[in-house]
Amino acid sequence: MNSIIVLVNQSKENRVEEIKGDDAVLAVYTNILYFSQDEQDLDLLLPVLTELVRNIKVYKLYCNMEEDAVDTLERYVFDEKE
Repeated sequence: MNSIIVLVNQSKENRVEEIKGDDAVLAVYTNILYFSQDEQDLDLLLPVLTELVRNIKVYKLYCNMEEDAVDTLERYVFDEKE
């Protein structure tokens, strides 16, 4: 099985969206803890994130916090995309 990143967002309905390219880099970047204020560290981080999203699919799961949200994600990632 390939690795994936799932970013969870609350919503009234369950749906999944694949994010690619610069949008994926930005989405992952805004969801990591990053404590350095050194610009050189940021210069090192961005290429790592770019390479990460090239090799790992990134999804946004919009969910209503019910059990069906997991089923929605599973159907999207494993049934429809392979």
